[in-house]
Amino acid sequence: MQMDEVARHQLADELLASLDRRRITARPTSRGAFDLDDAYDVLERLTALRRRRGEQPVGWKIGFTNTALWPAYGVDRPLWAPVYSTTVTQSLFGTADLATGELVAPRIEPEIVFGLGASIRTARPDPADEEAVLSEIIWMALGFEIVDCHYPNWQFTSAECAADFGLHARLIIGPKHYLQHGRRSRMPRMLRECSLELTRDGAVIDRGVGANVLGSPLRALGFLIDALARQGGAGLREGDVVTTGTLTAAYPIAAGQIWRASVEQLPLASLRLTTT
Repeated sequence: MQMDEVARHQLADELLASLDRRRITARPTSRGAFDLDDAYDVLERLTALRRRRGEQPVGWKIGFTNTALWPAYGVDRPLWAPVYSTTVTQSLFGTADLATGELVAPRIEPEIVFGLGASIRTARPDPADEEAVLSEIIWMALGFEIVDCHYPNWQFTSAECAADFGLHARLIIGPKHYLQHGRRSRMPRMLRECSLELTRDGAVIDRGVGANVLGSPLRALGFLIDALARQGGAGLREGDVVTTGTLTAAYPIAAGQIWRASVEQLPLASLRLTTT
């Protein structure tokens, strides 16, 4: 049995209030049955509510593409959610600041971000065809997705996670690298094999590789293209940004820290974030 429509609308209102007031709310499963169909219905209502107050969707986040994290969080699949004009920041010079007091329990994830050059709706590439997926991209960059959870103690099911804005709070995008036609042939392999280093206050915290996210950031994007098509929505649009999932674990952040991500085997500038 699914959650009824009135309850789904009430949950969306509660989650938006939790976002705005930076507070914890009760998990949907504490009220009864709640599945992924319920979750994406709630997420669709949240998008409508945010649009109504002037926040425009500018792309997507894909979460839990790093399957190594599933056991720790109790999830069993990737998920997706919109990112907004109010949550995405472009860092032209590779540095940015983040006010942690605006969030509840934020964590940081270093990711590969893509910019799309065309709308993708009905005619879509095979999700496993990395070269075909790459042809839809005009730029890439390093990014920090800041994720946040409005349930107690970062506990949730896959459905609850999707409903809670897909855990998306902020996306900081580093300097963009525009892809040149003649240099695309090696890019699928480079994206699979790239190695990323994450530091906090100068100390190495973690390392990851591109293959950690569903085998490649390109495969993660292919997954999203296919998932949105199956969902029957508008699909991806020209100019959308897509962040493809963390290459490392997600780490709690607090004020007064300096986080830095750098990557080898890809022509991407490093990204530094100072928390306040």
